Amino acid sequence: MKKKTAMLLILILAVVGVGGYAYYSSVQREKARLELEAKQALVAEWANKVYPGVVIDGIDFSGLTLEEAKTKFEREILDVIEGKTVKVDVLGKEYSFTYDKLNIGIDKESIIEEAMDFGKDMEFEEQVAYLKAPSGTEIKVEFTHDAAYVDEFVNQIITENTQEAKDATLSRKDGEFIVTESLNGQALDAEKLKADVVAAIEPGLEDPAEVAAEVAVMEPAVKAETLRKINGVLASYTTDYSSSIANRKFNVALAAKKISGTLLMPGEVISYNKSIGSISIAAGFKEAGIFVGNKVESGIGGGVCQISSTLYQAGVRAGLGVVERRNHSMKVSYLPVGFDATVYAPYTDLKLQNNYDSPIYISAYGDGKKANVTVYGNVDEMGGKSYNFVTDVYAVLNPKTEYIDDPTLEVGTNVVEQNAVTGYKVKVYLQTIIGGKVVSTDMISNDSYKVVNKIIRRGTKPAPVVTPEVPEPTEAPVTP
Repeated sequence: MKKKTAMLLILILAVVGVGGYAYYSSVQREKARLELEAKQALVAEWANKVYPGVVIDGIDFSGLTLEEAKTKFEREILDVIEGKTVKVDVLGKEYSFTYDKLNIGIDKESIIEEAMDFGKDMEFEEQVAYLKAPSGTEIKVEFTHDAAYVDEFVNQIITENTQEAKDATLSRKDGEFIVTESLNGQALDAEKLKADVVAAIEPGLEDPAEVAAEVAVMEPAVKAETLRKINGVLASYTTDYSSSIANRKFNVALAAKKISGTLLMPGEVISYNKSIGSISIAAGFKEAGIFVGNKVESGIGGGVCQISSTLYQAGVRAGLGVVERRNHSMKVSYLPVGFDATVYAPYTDLKLQNNYDSPIYISAYGDGKKANVTVYGNVDEMGGKSYNFVTDVYAVLNPKTEYIDDPTLEVGTNVVEQNAVTGYKVKVYLQTIIGGKVVSTDMISNDSYKVVNKIIRRGTKPAPVVTPEVPEPTEAPVTP
C-alpha cells in the first residue's frame, strides 16, 4: 500500500514538474519575444533619425530626421561659420572680414549623410546597446576657401600700412640752413601676414583669435639732429670766368646748379659725373670750347670742368678725401697748374669722400663772372685745421715753332695751324695748418701738362709773273 502511494506521489510530482517547466518555457519565450519586439521597435524608431550622441562641431543632432538635420545644419552651423570674423590689428587699426567673403566650400550633404548613417551599420545587438547607452561621436566640419580673397585682403593692409622712411632734408635760404624733420617708415611682411591670416581661418563655430600684424619700423638714413651738426663753412673756393663766351658761361652756371645742395653723409662719396648727369643738348648744355687732342675745339658742355676744378679746390681745402682726380692734358687759364680736375664721362671723374663723422653740404653757383663752391660741415671736427696748396713746378716745357711747307699757299704767306702751349711738370703738396703754423706737408699729386708746338703753314707756291701791257702802235698821220 505504501509502495503504491509513493509511486502515485512521484507520478503527480512529475506531471506537475513537466507542466511547470512548460509554463516557464512559455513565459520565457514570450518575454524574449517582447524584448525582441522592443529592441526592433527601438531600432526602427531611430532608423530615420540621427542616433543619440551625434554631435557636429559641438552642436547636438540627436534624434533629428534628415530634413530636420539639414535645417539645423544650415541655421546653426553654415550661417554661423559664414558669419565668423577674422580680425587683423595693425598698430591699433583694425581690419576684418567675415567668412562669407571667402566663398566657403562645405560638403553639407556628406556631413549630414555621415551623421544619419552613424551606427546604422552596426550589428543589431550593437545598435540596441548603443541606443540604450550612447557613447556619442563628433563630426568635424572641414571646408575650403577662396585664396584670392585672402591675397586681396592682405595686399590692402600692406598697401595702406607700408610707408617709406623719409629722410630729413637740408636747404639754404637767405644764408640760413633750413632742416625738415625725418619720418620713420614702416613695413609688414606680406608672406607672414598672409600665413597668419590663413591659419586663423579654421573650422569651428567660435571666432578665431585676432591676428596681430608684425610691423617693422624703418629708421630714416638721415635724421634732423644729424643735419643740425652742420654749423659752419669748412672751406670755400672761387675761380674767374668773366672773359668766357656766353655759351661757356651758361654751362658753368648750369653745372654749378646741378651740384649745389649735395649732401654727403659720413663715408659717402660725391661723383661729379653722376651729380651733373648727362652732358648733352637735351640736358640743357651748350657748345663751347673743350680740349680735343692738342687743340681747343667746340663741344657740348665746354666749361663744366671749371666747376669740377673749383669743387676739387674747395673739397680738399675742407679736408675731404680724394678718391679720384685727374688733371687736364693742357694747362687751363683759370687755375695754376696742379690745381685743376678734369672730367670726361664715363672715363674720367672727380670723386671726393666725406671723412668726417658729421654730414657735409655743398653749395655752388656761377654768376657769369665768378664760380664758387663752398663746403659746409661741423667746424669743430676740423680741429682748428686749415689746408693750403703749394706747387713745385720742376719742369717747364717750352714749345717750339714748326713750319710746314704748303704748296697751296703763295710764297710769303704764313698761316698759324696750331698755337703754342707751354708744358709743365708739377708736384702738388697739401699743407696742414694749425694756429697759423704748417704742421705737415704731403704730396697729393704729380701732374704733367703736355707741351704743344706752334705749327705754321708756310707758302711755297711761286707768285704769278705779271707781264706789263704794251700799247699797240698808232699810224702816223699822212699828209694828203
